[in-house]
Amino acid sequence: MFEFYRDCSFIGQNTSSWFTLILQLATPLIALCAVIIALRNLAGLTRAQSIQTHMNLIALENEIRKNHATFKISALNHKNATKSTSEKILTSLQLDTLKLEEDNAFIAYVNSVDKLASLINAKYVQEQFNERDWKNEYEEIFKDVKNLSDGYFIIITNKSSLITNIDKVLLNFNFTKK
Repeated sequence: MFEFYRDCSFIGQNTSSWFTLILQLATPLIALCAVIIALRNLAGLTRAQSIQTHMNLIALENEIRKNHATFKISALNHKNATKSTSEKILTSLQLDTLKLEEDNAFIAYVNSVDKLASLINAKYVQEQFNERDWKNEYEEIFKDVKNLSDGYFIIITNKSSLITNIDKVLLNFNFTKK
């Protein structure tokens, strides 16, 4: 039985060389298929990342709106509470609590707007959303926050550091003509 295989040894060599040839031809085709699949996956990941960036920007814009509304409401509550009427007399502690709520709402509002300014300064959002006109969309909000911050009385250290990114964006907007 073993002698038969020794006599047919030429078949083994031929089969081996054919097998090698087939592998040499198939390897580039398999590699090409892998590259095509990788490119399709990369396109899908890029699309998913773009969608996630859109969702994050929408969430940040909603946070800005919510914080602005909270600040306006708390400022109005504090203002109304300080107007003493005979019907409504609040204790000093209650007034301090309302002032603290207003201050916290102010800081949250300024911080959320400053986050957006930080993203604009870092050019993250411009690369993703190059069709948007950031100056026209947000310049008034940034100016309002800056003016509000400059005139708002709050006792915290480094109040000006709250709007560092807003100042940079406004400076850049002034040099950008549109």
